[in-house]
Amino acid sequence: MIGRAGAAGALLAVGIGLGSAACGTSGPPKIYGPDFLDRAGIEQSIRTEVTTQFGMEVDAVQCPIRQVVDGDSFDCGVVIAGEEVRIKVTQTDGEGSVSIVQDQAVLRTPAVVAVVTRTLGENGLTPAQVDCGGAAIVVRDVGGTTDCLVTFADGTRRRAIVTFQDVQGAVTIRLASA
Repeated sequence: MIGRAGAAGALLAVGIGLGSAACGTSGPPKIYGPDFLDRAGIEQSIRTEVTTQFGMEVDAVQCPIRQVVDGDSFDCGVVIAGEEVRIKVTQTDGEGSVSIVQDQAVLRTPAVVAVVTRTLGENGLTPAQVDCGGAAIVVRDVGGTTDCLVTFADGTRRRAIVTFQDVQGAVTIRLASA
C-alpha cells in the first residue's frame, strides 16, 4: 500500500526541504579567519528557516567548524521536539554562500497516523485506532521504517510498518502481526 503524507505532514517543506534553498535571510554567512565559515550565522539561518517553515520551536542546531571549500558538504544536526534531524549544508562559493537540503524524512506523527488510516481505508480496512507513538515528529532516513499499532473494531491488532520512500512524505505501509 502506498500513501503520501503530503505537504501538511512533511515537516521540512519549502526552504529547507524538498530540494535546495539559499541559507540566510540577510545574505550569506560571513567568512572568518583563514577561510572559515561563520558557524553561528549558518546555525541561526537554519534555526530561522525551520521555525518559519513549521511553526515549531527548534531546540538546538549544531554545525561543525568548516574551512571554506567551494562544493564541500557537511551535516548539521537540528533538534526539533526532542528529535534530531540531519540537514546537509553545501558550500556554494568562496564567499560563504551555502545551500541547505533536508537529508531525512521528517513527518509530524499525526500526519503518519492520518496516512496509515487513509491508506488502510482505501484498501477496505477501517481501523478503530492507529497509534504511532508519542513523539511529536517521526524522523527517518529514506528507506527507514517506523511501526504503528493498528486496532480494528473487532479488537484485532496488527502492526503497520511504515517505510519512508523519500524526504517529501511518500510512504509504503505493510501490515504484519502485532
